[in-house]
Amino acid sequence: MSTQSEFLLRPRGAGLAVADAFRVLRANLGPVITSMLIASLLVILMDALMPVLIQRLDIADDIQAGQKAQFGVFTGMKPEEMQKLNQELDRGALLKMQLYGGAMGVVDAALMMLFTAVVVWVIADWTLVGSGRTGKAWDFALSRLGALVGVALSGLAVMLVAVVAGSVLAGIGGAVAGILLRAQLATQASGAVMAIMAVALPLFAVPVLVASTYLMCLVPAAVVEQTGMFGSVARSFALVSGRFWRTLGSLALLMLVSVVPAGAVGGAMQAVHPSLAGSMGYVGAGLVLLIPKYVLTIGLGPVLYIGTILVYFSLRKEKDPGYGPEALAAELEHETATATAEAEEIGAPLPEGPLPPGLSGAQRDTTSAAPNGPLPPGLSGAQPDAPLPPGLSGAQPDTPPTAPEQ
Repeated sequence: MSTQSEFLLRPRGAGLAVADAFRVLRANLGPVITSMLIASLLVILMDALMPVLIQRLDIADDIQAGQKAQFGVFTGMKPEEMQKLNQELDRGALLKMQLYGGAMGVVDAALMMLFTAVVVWVIADWTLVGSGRTGKAWDFALSRLGALVGVALSGLAVMLVAVVAGSVLAGIGGAVAGILLRAQLATQASGAVMAIMAVALPLFAVPVLVASTYLMCLVPAAVVEQTGMFGSVARSFALVSGRFWRTLGSLALLMLVSVVPAGAVGGAMQAVHPSLAGSMGYVGAGLVLLIPKYVLTIGLGPVLYIGTILVYFSLRKEKDPGYGPEALAAELEHETATATAEAEEIGAPLPEGPLPPGLSGAQRDTTSAAPNGPLPPGLSGAQPDAPLPPGLSGAQPDTPPTAPEQ
């Protein structure tokens, strides 16, 4: 097995998953970053249109007021002040923006699933032939488009169940905390509301986090093994089973390294947007502030997807010790699998067992060899072209036989 094959299939904890993801990114920087840019382009355009729509709908102040009311509990805002702010919002315009943001999220999720399939090929290509190829990777990803649609629907179904379970748990936990803090709530104390949220939010997050961990191998399993719509869900659950905490740690660390920086920068940009909009205009400030966010997204975002795929291959090797690069090439219909099959066909050994008469072990033609064992009487080792009369050897004498004596 090559060094890269050993690297691909070795066991990984959280730290090694992140380190190996950066190693693959460095080795395939061109194909990965180019593909990430292609996959992100539509979302970048939609995000760039967001300030234009906000200006057209004239809801910039409503958005700021809504955010203030939403997080007012953490800033000590009184409940009646939060309620008053909510009543003054332009709900119709805000709903349009929420729908637009939701559509952008769906598009982003779909394209990132496609990008995951691209990275699967890039990693396999690098493992099998030493370098990833962008064109081949996109051809492979588009050939698995049907599988990606199927797993998107099945994964969404699982996540909806997790969200419902989390909502129920959060409701129960919030109700219990409300009963315990009934006296504080009667005085409209913001600390009591914060305490209820501190109980409810983790209860909501637990089922979602568990489902996300068990679905970590969903897309790689679908595009590599082609296990079908719900078969991919079952396969992902089976791979993570018995390795849950290690997989959860890998997922959390990968997200911390690749997603959190862009999110933090995006939040900071939103905070400085109002002051910057005074000098550059609302739309201009919004477009300028997108640059650092997407530089980090395109530069670090691939680490999450590469790490996810590496974890998938590590788990698969652990579950099936016989799994190797030859099986990977065959599953992906990679050209190395075809080349290996042709080489084996050309150099294949002859089948075991007795050969037909006249064939040696190294050739199969029509040349006949003399049979083993004693020759018939009167024949030498070289057979004549035609049968000889009795009494003659294989080589006829040059002189006629002498006459018998009288």
